[in-house]
Amino acid sequence: LPLAVFLGLTCLTLAAWHWQSRLQLQAEESANIQEAAAVTAEIRERLRLHVQFLRSVQAFASTLTVLDQQSWKRFASVIDTKGSLAGMFAFAYAPAVRDDEHKTFENWAKKQGDRSIFKIFPETRAALSTPILFIAPESPATRQAIGYDLHSETQRRDGIRRAILSRNVAMSGPVVLVVDQDSERLGFQLVQAVFRQGQPLDLPEQRQSAFSGVVLAAYRFDEFIGAVSPATDSRLVLRISDEDPHPETLELTPPRPV
Repeated sequence: LPLAVFLGLTCLTLAAWHWQSRLQLQAEESANIQEAAAVTAEIRERLRLHVQFLRSVQAFASTLTVLDQQSWKRFASVIDTKGSLAGMFAFAYAPAVRDDEHKTFENWAKKQGDRSIFKIFPETRAALSTPILFIAPESPATRQAIGYDLHSETQRRDGIRRAILSRNVAMSGPVVLVVDQDSERLGFQLVQAVFRQGQPLDLPEQRQSAFSGVVLAAYRFDEFIGAVSPATDSRLVLRISDEDPHPETLELTPPRPV
């Protein structure tokens, strides 16, 4: 009898412990799901605001036949990147430069402010370049990117291609910003194509022909996530990907996770 009572109590204790463990696990899973949903919604909302901002930069660049440094500085001076745009490292404009236009473009760019040594880099000898010409907020760090050819790197080039084809904002895959080449700190970019006014844009080849440059917003991944949700639980694995809502208008390209 004592042995039977002992075994019975042991079984009850184990059953109670198992039941309590299941309740605790379910509570943790529910909390994680709620936290993940909240962070996801916040990231989407923040990206939506940044996309709207980038569209305003694109609209500004599209209204000018030639975007010069004086016009850019006037526009950039009224932009506050610390409010709803927190998490953005910089925004920039990069014109499309065809192979036979390099020398003419570089000579013109050298006249923009204090850029007597402006040069497109790295040298690729490609038929098309998109060198960063203007960037904000301006600082010694961001000035390092002036002249950098976005088309020289695969992820950036693919993002620009999708922006041209979709006529919408596209996200690059993981990239290392020019200022972070030594640390290889991962980031990403949002890009939108700028087209010459008055040109037809219905067909993909027409968009390629009318393509005149891009506007972009650059991010360090950790800074962006920190600005969106500073208290994010380290157990969450976050991934941002660009999935076009109208994939039938694009070439087949898998989503690019960051």
